Amino acid sequence: MRSPRDRSRLLPTTAIAVAVVASAAGCASHPGLGPYNRGVAHQAAGELPDAIRAYKEAVELEPGLVRARFNLATALERQDKTDRARAEYEAIVETNEHAPSLTNLARIVGAASEDGLARELFARAAEADPDSAYPRVYAGLWHQSAGRLQEASAELEAALEIEPDSALAHFRIGRLREAQGRDDDALAAFRRATAADGDRIEAWIALGRAARRTENTREAIRALQRAFALDLGRDELAKEIGDLHLDAGDPATAIVHYRVVGDDVPGVGEARLVAALRLAIALVPEDDEARAALQARLETAEADAALAGAAFREDAQ
Repeated sequence: MRSPRDRSRLLPTTAIAVAVVASAAGCASHPGLGPYNRGVAHQAAGELPDAIRAYKEAVELEPGLVRARFNLATALERQDKTDRARAEYEAIVETNEHAPSLTNLARIVGAASEDGLARELFARAAEADPDSAYPRVYAGLWHQSAGRLQEASAELEAALEIEPDSALAHFRIGRLREAQGRDDDALAAFRRATAADGDRIEAWIALGRAARRTENTREAIRALQRAFALDLGRDELAKEIGDLHLDAGDPATAIVHYRVVGDDVPGVGEARLVAALRLAIALVPEDDEARAALQARLETAEADAALAGAAFREDAQ
């Protein structure tokens, strides 16, 4: 389970999501809501342009309403309107040491290579909310992106001292250890991240791939299966799981996962299915009754692959 603070601070825009969840239920039954709550309702419905208009109205009515201006800034970021988001964050921090705004502004100026200002803003954010790991985590991410791995490590370790169960901090530590070539330490960090937050799909993917690099095949399969269960649209995960089953000497299970990919990728999935069936036949003793059934499936798969490949080539012309 992620901590209450973690739930509201995993990503720069998560504060809006929390407000949306808290307020959306009442929006339909109260059509006379003010502009801020209308913005929250639009945000919940994924209507960003309408949300932005409502938040702007709320700010015009009450310029000092930090939550409205903050939500406006994060909504603008989601639309890649970074300059406008920056202006809103700057308006907040002129009069309010609002740690999330300071952190998000630091991210923006850091990405613009304004290193001195980014350092100042991250420091202010950490001082404004010393009990939150959020500023430290994003300061660590910024240092890592610039190749300052020691500083990144120091910030992330400081974040974990504040919030030992921060899934985001553990995940970023894992990424940092990967960059340092420390695969065993990365694997341990990703395990802690998934233990802290079982719904963090990127942590499960990272755990699976780190486990594969360290030849922990069974753990890699379990981790990637968990990730795939969280997002069944990720065909590349099905392929990776199939590859891992082949590595583990289980071609029959690999076939199932390759078939998932083949349903949506004409000609490609069929080719993988053919390869898996051929391997399965090679591993089955000649006097095994299953060999004949596999051979029949292989012939069908080869015909399907040929047809799919021909159709694919015809569509491409």
